[in-house]
Amino acid sequence: MERLFRKEGRQLSELRSTTLKEIERSLDKSYFALGSFKITNHPEKSPFLIIKFIPEDRFQFSVSKSGYGVKGSFSTEQAPGEHLASGEKFTYDSFEQVISAIDKWTNRIDQDFLSRRPPDVNVEQFVQNLRNSIDAAPNEPGYFSSEEVATIRDRLSELERIVVEQAEKLDDSEKQLKSFQMQLNEVKNDLEKFPKGVWYKVAGNKLIRAVSDFASSESGRKLISEGIKRLLDWK
Repeated sequence: MERLFRKEGRQLSELRSTTLKEIERSLDKSYFALGSFKITNHPEKSPFLIIKFIPEDRFQFSVSKSGYGVKGSFSTEQAPGEHLASGEKFTYDSFEQVISAIDKWTNRIDQDFLSRRPPDVNVEQFVQNLRNSIDAAPNEPGYFSSEEVATIRDRLSELERIVVEQAEKLDDSEKQLKSFQMQLNEVKNDLEKFPKGVWYKVAGNKLIRAVSDFASSESGRKLISEGIKRLLDWK
């Protein structure tokens, strides 16, 4: 990006129209679209650039000049920040970096709203019921024999087959399915690592974590319930 600022007199903080367009494109490709933001460029003030999220204007991105000339550094205040909801300060060596930071800022706004969503009572109760089943697992001492390892691995492979088959009927299940299969492989490897009682609890918790996203729908809960029941039905 060449000259980012239009020089008028001694002012260097009036953004060029091409730079403003680039900021608009960055905002428009966000989850919220350009119309959800207000951009203000104050050539004679500091901060010289303020971007507000219109639906909730406590979310702001402001930019101030902290050096001299076009290549000087830029200080920003971003709310939400990476860790603090009230905002954090960041410094960048170039305005290209500032524009890249706008992308990350809009993503944080999206994440903030997602994290505020109250938990689904049905899902919470469902997961708790599964945890209760895991807590009831026998705390057997000793390790699995080679024959027991082979038997449980066969059972886990059957569980995988059922879950894969049923998951194909659910929408947007590809990511959850990959996570499930990765965790299932860990569970198989854990058979020779942990004592029996420890393995049952660790295995159950890993699989609940792996398929928790499936629990957002009634069909997904049925899938998990049947699969986990097969795993925990050791008696």
